Amino acid sequence: MNQKLSDKKLKESFKIIRLLCGPTRFKIVFLLKKNNKGLTVTEIAQLLNASLSRISHQLRILKKYKLVLAKKIDRKVIYTLKNHRIRKILPF
Repeated sequence: MNQKLSDKKLKESFKIIRLLCGPTRFKIVFLLKKNNKGLTVTEIAQLLNASLSRISHQLRILKKYKLVLAKKIDRKVIYTLKNHRIRKILPF
């Protein structure tokens, strides 16, 4: 089967893979994929045994590149995976 891949799809896939090369970002995406309802910064920090500032920084990067969605509910911000392609790329 001979399929042509568009430059746009290749660039988007490469961008996602490059962003996930950071171990903390990869772990965050893993957690968000496993928790479809989403997680707060505090919950992610506790699960990864990391500081709130470190997790917040990584979430800002993921949000900037449209991989996560932040939804404010009352005083909490819930993060979920936004990009549907990331679910197809990652085997877990």
